Amino acid sequence: GQAIKLEKEYQIVLLAQSYPKQRTDSSENSYLIKKQIRVNKVAKTASDLFGTISAVVFHVDDIRIIEGSPSVRRKFLDILISQSDREYLTSLRRYQKVLQQRNKLLKSIREKRANKSELVYWDNMLIEDSYVISQMRETALIELSQLVENHFNQLGSENRKIDINLKSTTVTNKSKEEFVKWMEAELLNKFPAELKAGTSLVGPHRDDFKILVNGFDIGRLGSRGEKKILALALKMSEASFISDRRDDNPIILLDDVLSELDENKRRCVLNMASIYGQSLITTTDLNLISSVSGINPRYAKVAQGKVYTQ
Repeated sequence: GQAIKLEKEYQIVLLAQSYPKQRTDSSENSYLIKKQIRVNKVAKTASDLFGTISAVVFHVDDIRIIEGSPSVRRKFLDILISQSDREYLTSLRRYQKVLQQRNKLLKSIREKRANKSELVYWDNMLIEDSYVISQMRETALIELSQLVENHFNQLGSENRKIDINLKSTTVTNKSKEEFVKWMEAELLNKFPAELKAGTSLVGPHRDDFKILVNGFDIGRLGSRGEKKILALALKMSEASFISDRRDDNPIILLDDVLSELDENKRRCVLNMASIYGQSLITTTDLNLISSVSGINPRYAKVAQGKVYTQ
């Protein structure tokens, strides 16, 4: 697992302690830092853990999905699909490793330390996983468009048409044979530019998606308020998407987002959270929750690194 906000794990260690430590059996009583993951007492790697329990996090920075860089949207899409489809996660991890090796080889070829013929192996592997990733992203975005439209209109007062379009350097809606032929030709065509750049210019790692509201690109033309509502609709749709594809519901984590919402939107979000069973909500103002009827939460207070149930 990973902390929601913090980039470094040492930042979540209790202030009274320097690091999480495990005592060794040596006579010197030395210590080492070690993280262990177990599921039903069985040791697991961090990669094995992903998808074991699905979760959807609502955060004030979710607006970055709308107005941030393409890498933010790719990350959102990758997490969305990976939590509900193991094949996608496997292909994505393998693709990232292949991409890294291919980029190293491109630099070596540019520096005359390797031959162009060595690219064939990595190109074939890149194409194989590119096909899986591209097709599954396209399918997911079609389904996501309808979910976002439903939630967006539920949060707002107008009925608007939502379209989410994949912007890709590869082709979609093709048979695997057609895709392979196209990408082989495209890699050959882009090779001079890739050699100069020392990086791969074709593949799902350069994908992006654009959200249109009534035909307008809301990322470029939408107001701040519209983007916030759309970001909220995206996260609600993420929960619906995962729930529809799995046998269990995701855990909903609302990280201090209620203060950003009016009463109607708070009610929509809290009602949605109650549908999925287990939800964790952080807030500095309990009135934001108690003011919404039909919600019966259990409260816990966090103070100085300790949790107190109420």
